[in-house]
Amino acid sequence: MSEQYVGQRQVHREAFLAILDGVAERANCVVTSGYSGRGMAGVTCYGFTCSPLYRELVLNEAADAGLIGARRDSLGHDDILYFPQHECGDQVFTLEFIADDADIVDEDGDSFDGNFCGDEEDGDEETKDETRVIYVGRVR
Repeated sequence: MSEQYVGQRQVHREAFLAILDGVAERANCVVTSGYSGRGMAGVTCYGFTCSPLYRELVLNEAADAGLIGARRDSLGHDDILYFPQHECGDQVFTLEFIADDADIVDEDGDSFDGNFCGDEEDGDEETKDETRVIYVGRVR
């Protein structure tokens, strides 16, 4: 039985936008930027605009990509699921992950396989260079 680890990773803007585009493609929704939700005092963030029918799919795909803490507003026929912690002006974004011990390359947890640093299948070396693990802890 393998152990599981939780952690956080940081990605630069370009990698973050690619992650958002991937979620949107898989979940049949649209990436929204510049949204200022309730209590945000004019600060803008990223989110997804979707039909309420796709809300759970969008949330699941977003969570799989490390996007957690979504809030929801109704836009009439559509919903927006937005992430206040991911402000549009940011250059670096923090994402969450869960990994099996087979995914950890060294004992310190500083390196991970392609699941967390870009898709190895796609040979996305640029994304790998823009990813930095900032926290790793064992799931008990």
